[in-house]
Amino acid sequence: MTSAAPSAPAEPVKIPAYPARRNGLEIVLPDGQGPAVVSLPEGRYLRLGQDAARVLAHLDGSRSREAVIAELACAMDEKTATGLLERFTGAGLLERPDAPPPRTTVRRVAFRPPASLQFTLLRPERLFAALRPVTRRLARPAAGYAYVLLLLAGAVAAVAGADQLGAAMTGPTTWRTFLAAAVAMITVTALHEFGHGLALAHFGGTPRRMGFMLLYLSPAFFCDVSDGWRLPEKRQRVVVSLAGPAVNAGVAALAALATLVADGPTAAFCSLLAVGNGIGALFNLTPFVKFDGYIALMSQLDIPFLRDRAMTDARHTLGRLVFGGGPAERKLASRWAVPYGTACLLTPWLLVGWALSAYLPMLLAFGVLGAMIWLSTIAMAVSVPLRGIARLLHAARTTGARTLRMATGGLVAATVVTAVLTLVRVPTTVPAAYVTEHGRHVLILPDSGTRPTLHAGDRVELRTAGLLLHPLQATATLATDQPTRGHAPLAGFLPLHDIPGQIPVLRYELSGDTGPAPEQGTAAIAAGDTSLGERLAQTFLTPALRALAP
Repeated sequence: MTSAAPSAPAEPVKIPAYPARRNGLEIVLPDGQGPAVVSLPEGRYLRLGQDAARVLAHLDGSRSREAVIAELACAMDEKTATGLLERFTGAGLLERPDAPPPRTTVRRVAFRPPASLQFTLLRPERLFAALRPVTRRLARPAAGYAYVLLLLAGAVAAVAGADQLGAAMTGPTTWRTFLAAAVAMITVTALHEFGHGLALAHFGGTPRRMGFMLLYLSPAFFCDVSDGWRLPEKRQRVVVSLAGPAVNAGVAALAALATLVADGPTAAFCSLLAVGNGIGALFNLTPFVKFDGYIALMSQLDIPFLRDRAMTDARHTLGRLVFGGGPAERKLASRWAVPYGTACLLTPWLLVGWALSAYLPMLLAFGVLGAMIWLSTIAMAVSVPLRGIARLLHAARTTGARTLRMATGGLVAATVVTAVLTLVRVPTTVPAAYVTEHGRHVLILPDSGTRPTLHAGDRVELRTAGLLLHPLQATATLATDQPTRGHAPLAGFLPLHDIPGQIPVLRYELSGDTGPAPEQGTAAIAAGDTSLGERLAQTFLTPALRALAP
């Protein structure tokens, strides 16, 4: 879902000599209290206070910059009046003869931070206008009661079929079932976005763009419902935000009910669909990134740019703590703003790290090409904290931090980070897989030309090759540190037990199995303790670099 308003400008810009509101700009003032909504020609929306919106409405280019400031100074001081015109200019609300004409066509490809690459496929205004009779039926109380009953029945079915759903998360499946579930999940993401669009159309809004995107490396669809900012009631905006997760929850309930009557591959498919959509609904409600839960929270609190403002307060607080400087003007007065902003800063990193660690074994199974894709992704990810550090420095500088204090604080922070990376010890593991040959388990690693440092007697955990979870099944030890080269099924490195093909591997004999385990699965070799920094390198860099080694 795409519905966030544009960010305010970070730095003042030059005010036009004769300020005039942009051609094609629309200002919608509410009947009562609340902010006004400004619609820009390219489809962006901005919410302004009613007084600021009235000032903007009267800027027709007939008066000079100095005359406008002098007129506004009757109601506010000159500095405030100048700042207001600078914000209008930076937000693109005024005509700027000295600037290139703004882009009014829809971009086919666009990047939306923190990790969304969008490809616009269609303009759906007419489609959703034609579907408004459908939304009127869905908005009836009877439909709402039926939906609640469906969710309750799905919850009961999930409890009754917990074993089946657990097997879908912890065990491998056939490639046909996985492919069918993947296609179904992508289809549901399209229905998810249709849910947003239908809700917006029901309240009189207009969805502007629909298309395909990569969200944290995962394929999905999107629907631009930015027009929701024009809705007069925050309840309506909350409903538009939650309509998408409601679709996922409904599909999860239907799939859970289907598992009670299905069997074989159909039951496995329904289980994957139930688990995937249940997790998807909860995932979308996360309020710390620009998911539906955040849009709903921002709409309910009626605070535009909630996340950006909270992160700015968190940066200023952290920058002042590390680099010094005076107190900055708070963007949000609430006590929870800084903790919430800190969580917003950290959560995308956790999601990116989780996505990367989940995709690494699959990518490395494709050799040099997979390693190159992996290292390129890591390079893009590393640029994010560098930009964050630059923002912290800028925040400290704007609050008056002295150069010596900033240098000292930076040195102390670098020392602390270095100490944590080098002194904190964590258990290190080498990701691998295992297969069963002649009734014995054999550890296998992709043969990339080099081999990790392993020792006879290292503890090995044998786990299931699940799509989501990998519960421990048995333990063993390395019988030797001298591997033999050979080939093993590609399925040994993927959560698919019947995918064809073989790849070169290093084979290690195991001994001392503690219990029964499936014929194949994932493995983790306990290779002793190491520093946190080395562990991060071993997790995110070393496997890919080994795959590139000649």
